[in-house]
Order: sequence, then C-alpha cells, then structure tokens
Amino acid sequence: AYQEDAGLCLGKDSISAINLMEVSSKLDHVRKTHQECVSLLKRLWRAAAAVKRQAAPSAETMEELVTIFDRASEAVSHASLCYEDLVVKFPGSSSLLLDYAQFCEDILNDQIKASKLRSGADTFEPA
Repeated sequence: AYQEDAGLCLGKDSISAINLMEVSSKLDHVRKTHQECVSLLKRLWRAAAAVKRQAAPSAETMEELVTIFDRASEAVSHASLCYEDLVVKFPGSSSLLLDYAQFCEDILNDQIKASKLRSGADTFEPA
C-alpha cells in the first residue's frame, strides 16, 4: 500500500511522489557538484597564478597543480553526466534546465548550449 501511495501522481504535470523525491535528491547532488566545480576551478587558477609567480616552481607545487586539475576535471565530467542524465529523465523541469544552463555558462564556457537550455526552460515556465 505504501508503494502505491508513493507512486500517486501529484499536480497537473502528473509527476509521482517517487519521481519528485528522485529529482529533488539528484538535483541537490548535482548542485553540490556544480559548486565543487566552481571551487576547484578557482583553486586551480590561484595555484596556476602562484606557479607563474615562482621563478622555479618545486616539483611539489607542480604536483599540487596537477592534482587540482585532475580533481576539477573529474568534477566537471561528473556534473556534466549528472545534468545530462537528469535532463533525459526530467526534460520538463525548468529549474533543472536553468541550473544546467548556468553550469554550461560558468563551467563549460558554452554560451550556445546555455542559451538553448534557457530557451527550453522558458517554454515550461507558467505565463
């Protein structure tokens, strides 16, 4: 009976309670990953600037720079995959599309994709 109740449709868009919980959980996760990307990229730029100021950077400093780069690259890839999966599962979520557009703009530097996502989100916004 609980599973039946949890699967009941909510609202005019007929999203089930289970789907709502899933999208909320995954959206929270991808937003945290998005913020992690921002933090890691800031850290990467700071580390790169510090290396540039040094006449002869140490091997340890260079290793730290590579480590930050690797972590940032992994976080960006993970967030991209999460956003893509969520858009496939929940293509009608305007907040998801807007968050993904912001990610494309801030992290991927892909203005065209960001614009397309924002246009898609506009079609789902109530008038």
